[in-house]
Amino acid sequence: MESEGSDKDMVVTQISFGGFDSYVTAKELTEYLEDTIGLVWRCRLKTSSTPPESFPNFEINIDEIQRTDDYKKVEPHAFAHFVSPESVNCAVDAAGRGELFLNNQHLKVSLGPENPFRINQRRRTTTPFSFKDVCVEIGVLVSRAEFFVGWKGPATGVDFLVDPFDGTCKFLFTKDTAFSFKGKVKHAVIKCDFKMEFMVRDINEVSEYKDMSSLIVLLQLASSPLNLLQNS
Repeated sequence: MESEGSDKDMVVTQISFGGFDSYVTAKELTEYLEDTIGLVWRCRLKTSSTPPESFPNFEINIDEIQRTDDYKKVEPHAFAHFVSPESVNCAVDAAGRGELFLNNQHLKVSLGPENPFRINQRRRTTTPFSFKDVCVEIGVLVSRAEFFVGWKGPATGVDFLVDPFDGTCKFLFTKDTAFSFKGKVKHAVIKCDFKMEFMVRDINEVSEYKDMSSLIVLLQLASSPLNLLQNS
């Protein structure tokens, strides 16, 4: 007897695209793919990489620094996560026939390594629950009426996902981030994807409140969430 959640229940719904111009946005690519292939759950476009011998500096105001873009960059590419696995087959077939063109540029498609343990590339047909444009604050509840905020996310652009596939909760957002170079005054400013992730089983308590305009949910965790940063 097979255990629940075996590889046979998994399907590929994420593929990578290349060949488009550097000025193409994730929104533009998403609109093209949805018009041509099928509904896209999430599209992450990558046009930069971490500069060699640099490190992110979150304490710098990016509006007050000297910037540089004199470092090696990567070819633009994107990771599109389709809602339906049939869309992946459609995209691969269309690319094989040479039918995918964006701004007169021939798009290249790659499924990536066929590894059943690559969660970001293989998942079951269950779609994550998605809450768009939420506000997130992390801190300590010192009493029933006092919450001390230690970190606050951006005012807009934060998505909250609850994924039944792997039992995780994720806060996702994009932010311009300064990277410092050793011994240099100038900084590189790169748009980065941030992810804060924790397991559903790490939630000790859930409380719900309402104000005049929104719903407030307080999650008490057993441990701090995992924080990840990746170039867009």
